[in-house]
Amino acid sequence: MAYSKSLETKRSIIAACRKLFYEQGFEETTYAQIAKESGVLPGTILYHYKNLLETAAVIITEDRGELTEKVCRKMKKKTQDIEVNLAVHLIHLSVFFRDEKYRRFHTEAELGYARGKDDSGYPTMNLEFYREEFRRRNPDEKDSIAVDFYYTASIGAGGQINQFISSHIHEMTLEQAFRYCIDIYYCMFHYSREELTELCGRAWTDVEKLKIINEGLKIKII
Repeated sequence: MAYSKSLETKRSIIAACRKLFYEQGFEETTYAQIAKESGVLPGTILYHYKNLLETAAVIITEDRGELTEKVCRKMKKKTQDIEVNLAVHLIHLSVFFRDEKYRRFHTEAELGYARGKDDSGYPTMNLEFYREEFRRRNPDEKDSIAVDFYYTASIGAGGQINQFISSHIHEMTLEQAFRYCIDIYYCMFHYSREELTELCGRAWTDVEKLKIINEGLKIKII
């Protein structure tokens, strides 16, 4: 009974965070606002979660997992299939491009991880080692935005990447951002440019067949 009550309380807190983070941004949301929205005391939030970054991590992890399962069912593939991962990333990126509130949440929350503020145990990503590997594989890269993007990735993590895309949202297309991100995330997985291009093309074709909608931070595919 106590476990059930605790689980219900945690769900109420996450539901309140999900709503407020989307509506007003991660950085502008306070414990008092979450407590009022969820109907708990501020201290109850800290009892269940170390900080607000941990609640954001729960939301991001849950949403990524649910989206991956949906894509697997639609594509009839397994979760570890690289085409599934590429499709999931593309779907996230497409919503990131079109929905300013969704973009703001993911940028602010993941920038918190990248700045080393997170003590929740949520894994952070150090991308510094990608830089030389990318330049080795792509010595003739001339796209100035791409070069700036890869440098940004080399000194930070997902938060800096999100921030970079946000600040250049009118200077690049979804296609460009997808290519930049995939080059970063997969350049160490020993795929050639030709293999990546083919895989990304297949993922793009698969995603184009889907109707993608988001209700706040939650993405649905039809």
